[in-house]
Order: sequence, then structure tokens, then C-alpha cells
Amino acid sequence: MSSRSVALLARILGIFGCARRSRVLPGGDPLVGPVDTLSFAPFRTRTEPLLSGTVIYTAVGIDKLYVDWETKDPAGNRAREEWRKDEQYIYLDAYSGTTNGQRYPIFSYRTEINGVEVPSPPVGQIYMPRWITGPTTITVWGYLNANDGSFGKYWVWRHTLTPMTGVKSACGGVARKALKQQEVWWDSGIPGVPGGWLWNLNPSSPFNADNKPIPFTHQYTRTNYMGFDVGQAWMLYEYNKLITCIPNR
Repeated sequence: MSSRSVALLARILGIFGCARRSRVLPGGDPLVGPVDTLSFAPFRTRTEPLLSGTVIYTAVGIDKLYVDWETKDPAGNRAREEWRKDEQYIYLDAYSGTTNGQRYPIFSYRTEINGVEVPSPPVGQIYMPRWITGPTTITVWGYLNANDGSFGKYWVWRHTLTPMTGVKSACGGVARKALKQQEVWWDSGIPGVPGGWLWNLNPSSPFNADNKPIPFTHQYTRTNYMGFDVGQAWMLYEYNKLITCIPNR
């Protein structure tokens, strides 16, 4: 899930508190066979309560979805992710937020799936393939623009999706299938907001001296569980600590 605050909109879920303090990641068994990732990110309108906020899903036609992360602070700040799908991929096209009213279109120029380069879309980024058969790692190099067309920042993102079954939520509910999502993020920063790595304990630079994408090292510290027929933030952990979840699902 990428949840990145308005400067990036990359840090949005970091402001959600959580009274629970589980420090053990949920177990489960490998989910064997072709897995349709759309069943873990359903494109339908609904509202899900978080422990200290709300996530609001709004379907736009049959192939677009707005995901709004709304906090419980007095200002009612909200961050939006714009998703899109086709038969091959689920994409993330833009971020926007109420903090400054900006919309940040996403552009990607190198995409790798399990270390093999695939074509990047002209707008947005590949978030995940529609079908996977086991652990799948997606790495993307790209940049954000502001809604006035001005350059925003460079970014690099990697996540690994592992299909699982029999996963029990730490916040109640039934055991279900899930996509275990582990991710790291780097960005170049914007004026007043320094860049750098998030959720990575063992980083190396994702660019060479000529600012060309290169392999980099990582050690995941952020784990999100996308629940079957529930969606993002079914459970979200950082450093094995439960940050937020959708209760009783």
C-alpha cells in the first residue's frame, strides 16, 4: 500500500495512532496457484473504519478507484490515491490531499518485476500485476509533478507481494486470504521537506553518479496485509509493531 503524505503523500498512515501493540507478524500458509490481486483491492465503493481514522473507497466507472485516507484530527485532513486497472495491471496514477489542495500526477520511467524490466505506462506507475503465482517483487523509479505541471521530486519504490491463506487479523474478525505486502520508499525531497529512505534498514543508493537507476539493497521494515475482499490496511505493521487495522474484518 503505499501511503505517502502530501509532501509525498507518502507518510499518511504514519499519523494514525494505534492502541494495540502487537509485535509479532501474523502467520499463515502460502496461497498456491494463480492469484487475482484485484480480489485483495476490490474496485467498489465502500467505507472502512480504521482504529484511528477511516478509509473511503469510491469507484469511478468500472476501471478507476479513489482511495481516501481520512484522519481523526480536528482539521479532517484527507489524502487521496487514484487507482486504475486493466486486464494486466493495477496502477497508481496520482496523489492529492486537503493539506494544500495539490494533486501530484505520478510518472514512472523504469519498472522491474522480479528483476526483469517491463514497459512503464505513459502516466502513473504499475502497482501490481493482476495475476501472480507466488512472491512477486515490483520496483519502480519515477517522479512526481505538481498539478501546475512543475517538477515535484524523484522517487523509488519497491514492494514484495506474497499470497497467503489462513491469516488471522490482530484486530478481530475471521481468518482469510491476504496479500502480504512489504515495501521500501526513497525520494529526493522537496524544499523544506528532506528526502531519503523510508522503511529500509540496509539501504544503498538507487542511482549512480549520473542519476541513472541502479540495483540497490533493502531490508523491509513495513508490512501491510491486504485482506481478501477487504483491501488495503487490513493490518499495517512497521518494525513488527501494529500501526493500524480495519477492526473485526
